[in-house]
Amino acid sequence: MKFIENDMNKTIIRMRKRNSTAKLIFKISVLIFFQHLGHGLLSAQTNISAIEIIDDKNSDLDDNHNAINTNQDTSNYYENGIKMFLIKDYLGALNQFDKLLNINPENAQAYCKRGDIKYELKDFQGAISDLTFFLKSYPKNDSVFTKRSFLKLQTSDYKGVIEDINAVIDSINTSKELYLIRGKAKFQLADFTNALDDYNKFILLDNSNFKAYNERGIIKLNLKDFPGALLDFNKAIQINPEESEVYYNRSSCMLEMNDLEMAMRDLNKTIEKNPAMA
Repeated sequence: MKFIENDMNKTIIRMRKRNSTAKLIFKISVLIFFQHLGHGLLSAQTNISAIEIIDDKNSDLDDNHNAINTNQDTSNYYENGIKMFLIKDYLGALNQFDKLLNINPENAQAYCKRGDIKYELKDFQGAISDLTFFLKSYPKNDSVFTKRSFLKLQTSDYKGVIEDINAVIDSINTSKELYLIRGKAKFQLADFTNALDDYNKFILLDNSNFKAYNERGIIKLNLKDFPGALLDFNKAIQINPEESEVYYNRSSCMLEMNDLEMAMRDLNKTIEKNPAMA
């Protein structure tokens, strides 16, 4: 790594001569540097990172057992499951809700809560199944619908995500995250123009999310809109100047714009923020 850094520092000096040979050597060095990092040039374009959608696992459920079957056994299982969930004993919580649903297999609220537990256990398909059962009883619960769409995204069911959201986006109290989730799915299907449209809608509703700006910048890189991508990376850094990934993505953009010194500066900033990138 030090060998490459020293070589690139020498190249910077040659760059100051402003001749085309130095520029070419520098650009080759930057390409080698990207490959050395193990990411590959513009690799971020192929992997939009997940923005956490399910922030409050409890917000959609009435934890009051009056919303649950009044049978004492099921009430106890529910309350015990909630307590275990809150202390992150997810296997214990799952056991309690399994017992509850063995007694009352039509309890929609219990399916919803068990779906949250399965999410924490990374049983995404199981969580989707439980949330689907809940939505049969409460089809216009936009928050749970958003959770299920996010889970489908996690299982790479991109077409399923888009079909689901298209079917309801005009008929429920639209969660802004639905635009974000659909945009991610479209990105994965290389539908960059329509992915951009969904990110634009999300950012109109939430202009403080640095990850959304970063990811929209990646989409613009794919669309060869390098000035637009630069503006988004700048905004992401303005909101959160500590995120190394954004500096890396901006360096990719600067390289495409042939601003090689700035590309190198952002690469150095990437390593400063995240030494593991070296």
